[in-house]
Amino acid sequence: VEIPFHKPAPAGFHDTSDEAERTERIRQKRLKQVDYHKVNENQYRTRDREAAMAQKREEARLKSLEKSNMQYVVAQVSKQNDPINMSRKRGLLELPAPQVSDQELQQLSKLQHEQES
Repeated sequence: VEIPFHKPAPAGFHDTSDEAERTERIRQKRLKQVDYHKVNENQYRTRDREAAMAQKREEARLKSLEKSNMQYVVAQVSKQNDPINMSRKRGLLELPAPQVSDQELQQLSKLQHEQES
């Protein structure tokens, strides 16, 4: 951007090292003044407040549905309270390798049968 009648300062005319040090000290002082405990507390409060608002919206939605479509509301509430759906899905069950093979079991059963007779 060209500024009419602007004359830039000649290079090397001003020493800015003092200004850089001063701004760094001010920045460090501001960082020390921040109370991170309060910042975290405020974040937790807003999260809790948002959760409460979401709960209120859900309750209001259910009330309005209750007035218009009772069967749907009953189905949805029972779906939420269903203990089968509340449990998490299980992964595949992995059993350890068998310690006794089928052939060994057959031999044991033959030996027991021979001992009985």
